[in-house]
Amino acid sequence: WCSHASASPPSWPRCVRGAMQLWENWPGRNRFCMYGLMLLPSNTCPALASILIMAAVMSLFCALEPRRLHGCLAAVWACCVAIAAFVAALATFFATLLSDPGILPRREVLVALTASPAGHQEMRRLVKMYCDLFKPPRGSDDSSDLTPVQTMERFEQLAGGVEELDDVPAAEQFWGGLMADSHLRHLRLCSTCKVRRPPRSSHCRYCDNCVLEFDHHCFWVGNCIGARNHKTFVAFLVWAAVSSLLLALLSLADLCVAFYRAFTSGEVSANAWTALAALLAAAACVILQSLALHQRPLPPPSFGPYYGACFLLVAVGSCLILSTSPIPWQPVLVLMIAGPVTYVLVTTAGEQLRLLGYGLNVKQAATGQPFRRGGRSFSVMNIYEFFRRRTPASLVSMRAEIIDTCESDDEGEEESDGGAAAF
Repeated sequence: WCSHASASPPSWPRCVRGAMQLWENWPGRNRFCMYGLMLLPSNTCPALASILIMAAVMSLFCALEPRRLHGCLAAVWACCVAIAAFVAALATFFATLLSDPGILPRREVLVALTASPAGHQEMRRLVKMYCDLFKPPRGSDDSSDLTPVQTMERFEQLAGGVEELDDVPAAEQFWGGLMADSHLRHLRLCSTCKVRRPPRSSHCRYCDNCVLEFDHHCFWVGNCIGARNHKTFVAFLVWAAVSSLLLALLSLADLCVAFYRAFTSGEVSANAWTALAALLAAAACVILQSLALHQRPLPPPSFGPYYGACFLLVAVGSCLILSTSPIPWQPVLVLMIAGPVTYVLVTTAGEQLRLLGYGLNVKQAATGQPFRRGGRSFSVMNIYEFFRRRTPASLVSMRAEIIDTCESDDEGEEESDGGAAAF
C-alpha cells in the first residue's frame, strides 16, 4: 500500500522476466501510497509537524474562546470564517503534499515509458514541449537535425511500433538523439537526469528530481513547489494566514475588551500600562525593520531571525500584563500560540504574492538578477494570470507497466551530481 523508492535503484535491464509499475522502481527519494496514486516525501516528520501546529492552534481556540465570544454576532461570524479557512487550508495543504509538483522524468524513465504503451500519452506531451522549445542554433546548418514536425512524426512512428515492454533500443536512440539535437543546445543538460531542462526548471537535491518551473523545496510541506502544485501552495498559505489571523484578532479583541473593563473598574495598575506600551513599541520596531528591508532592491530577506523575536515579545509582554492585571488567561494563551504562527504565515504568504506580482518565483528572486535589472514592476494582473493559468498535466505515469529486472546493464553509466544515486 505504501512503498519507499530505493535510495540506490538498479539500472534498467536488457531482458524481460515480467512487468512492474514505474513507482515500484522510482529513482528519486519519494515515497508512494495507494499503489502510486499519491506521492509522499522521504521524511514526513516536518509535514506532520505542520499539521499538528495548525490543528493545535485551532483546537486551542475552539476550546477556550467561543464560549467567551458567543454574545457577539460579528465574532461568531468571524469564527465561522476562520474555521472554513482552516478546512480550506488543510485541503490545499494535502493537495500540495500528495501531488506531482511537475517532475521531469530522467532519461532512463523516458526510455521505459516510451517502450511502454501506457506511457505514450505523457511522452507525446513531453516531445511536444521540447518541439515548442526548438531554437535554431547560431551559425549551424546541420542537416541531420530534425524539424519539430519531423520529430513528432518520428515519435508517432516509434510509439505506433511499440507492442512489447522490452522494445527499448529504438526508444533509447530517439531520446538520445533528441537530447543531443542542436535545436535544444540552449537548454541546460542535467548531469543527474541526463535530460534538457526547460526554462525555470531545476533539479531538487532533496527529492532528487528535475521539476518544471521549480520555485523551491518546502520542508514544512515536504514537497517541491513547481508547475503543478504552486497554485495550491499559495492558496494554502493564504487560507492558513486568513484563519490564523482571524483567530489572533478575535483573541486580541477579547483581551482588549477584558482590559478595558478592568480599566474602567479601576483594577488595572500602572505596571500593566507600562508592559503594554513596551510590548507595542517593541513589536512596532520589528515590523518597521522588516518593512525597511523590503524597500531595498535585493532578493527578499529571510524572516528566520524575527520568528524567535516575535514569539519572545508576545510571550514576555503577555505574561507581564497577565501578572499585573485581573484579565482572563484564555485569550492570552491563544495569542501566545497563535501570534508567532500568524506572523510566519502572513509574512510568507505576503512574500509569495509579492513575487508573483513581479512575475517571479523564489528561485529567481534568490539570485537577485531580476531585481538588479529593474525592468519589472508589480502588477495585480500578474497574480490574476498566475491563478488563471491552467495546471499542466503530469509527465510521469507512475502506474505504467515497465520492464522488470532480470540482469543489470551498467554500460554507459554516468556520474550524477548532488549525491544522487544512479537509476
